[in-house]
Amino acid sequence: MNNLIKTVGDLDSAITTSYIFAALAGIVLIFAAYIIANLIKWQGGKIDNSPKTRRGIFFSLPVAGVLVLLGLEYYLVMMRIMNPAFRSKYFLCMAIGAVVLLALYFIIGFILLKVVNRDSKFGSILPKKQ
Repeated sequence: MNNLIKTVGDLDSAITTSYIFAALAGIVLIFAAYIIANLIKWQGGKIDNSPKTRRGIFFSLPVAGVLVLLGLEYYLVMMRIMNPAFRSKYFLCMAIGAVVLLALYFIIGFILLKVVNRDSKFGSILPKKQ
């Protein structure tokens, strides 16, 4: 472990990188949700449960994304921080990064769901108003 974070500059750089990765992860997860929604086939018959499957994927994907992001940040960055005060500050940064990921995912996701045609696979995630 020769890349230890010992100075305030190193910590600030790690925090900025963490926020950027959280924002990028939120955007990548939206694209993944769109692709996965289009891969799920329509079910034939009178009752089509595929929108429920797409909705379940849409809402479980960010949970998995947050867990992966927090795990990567913990094992790749947090383990390199030796100063307890720096660890506390970076732990707060990890929590804010998770909120950034979720906020971007749901804001962009719901905007896309409102813009996309409701009869498309991705648009079927939100139920139609009867």
